[in-house]
Amino acid sequence: MPPLKKKENKKTAKKRVAKRKTAKKQVAKRKTALLKEPKVEPIAVVLFFAHWCGHCQSMYPEWEQLKKEYESDNNFVLREVEHGNIESDKQMLEKELGVSPIQVQGFPTLVKIHPDKHIEYYENGERNKENFINWLNEAKKQPEVSSNIFQQMHYGGYKIPITGKVKTYSKNKSATKSRKSKPSLFK
Repeated sequence: MPPLKKKENKKTAKKRVAKRKTAKKQVAKRKTALLKEPKVEPIAVVLFFAHWCGHCQSMYPEWEQLKKEYESDNNFVLREVEHGNIESDKQMLEKELGVSPIQVQGFPTLVKIHPDKHIEYYENGERNKENFINWLNEAKKQPEVSSNIFQQMHYGGYKIPITGKVKTYSKNKSATKSRKSKPSLFK
């Protein structure tokens, strides 16, 4: 029997202990669920701009709408770097994200930095919200790369990932199996 608090009878003490036990079980379940969930690193999207640039001024309202739309999306982190701080902010981003130098050769420059440290520059033509959304959604469609995703073929001691259409041949050289994928290196 748990120790009684002031102005508490045996029934309420038992209820208090039972509530505490169920709360502990619920917390343990939440912790294990959180540990089982795969941690997905967000894609960083960075806009390098200058207020004096006419293209930046016309694009900025579209960028603001995009930021509002994606503020609750955990797959993306949208940042902007203004002209005055570009070198220091760029170096900070490169260090923080662990990427090779980001090339900013003009304004505006829109960069997408994937969790695998791949840098992609926006080159899709018009700078409007719809095109930005299409560009961002291209990143969502790309599969996550894990050690199990590629089958590997061992050829002469080299490991070559097979991502193409693969056919296996029997002794009479007729196709026995095939699977859909990109073209193979060997034909």
